[in-house]
Amino acid sequence: MRDQDWDSTSGSLGESVGALVRSSPALSGCAGLLLLLGLAALVFPFFADDLLVEVVRTWRSEVEARLSADVTDDERMALAWAFDDAIYAVQTGDHDQDALGRVRDRVKSGGDLDRGAVGALTQDLRAVAGEPAGGDAGP
Repeated sequence: MRDQDWDSTSGSLGESVGALVRSSPALSGCAGLLLLLGLAALVFPFFADDLLVEVVRTWRSEVEARLSADVTDDERMALAWAFDDAIYAVQTGDHDQDALGRVRDRVKSGGDLDRGAVGALTQDLRAVAGEPAGGDAGP
């Protein structure tokens, strides 16, 4: 660092910092990255729920592709309603985070989903929406 760039008697702090940043491209890059990260930290909370809704919709597609043949139409419909209710709860920000974690774990477990797994997943999705376990299966 050059002495004239950091001379506190020759100007304001802003001028000194500006001279320091201009003298080092690495500091310029770090300052730019810090600015972008700060901006992202301010904007992210406004879009976090939208991102989470898309994640739940992706889980829905994954689950529908993994349903085993023994799952009945009524169970499929109850699962679809439970996903709809959970997505609505996430959109409104009124969802149970612990239940959402259980849904994630069940979806990411892999393999086909038999009737028992579908029933448990449906209950967890209802819990995401704040419904009691074993509640009504439809609207």
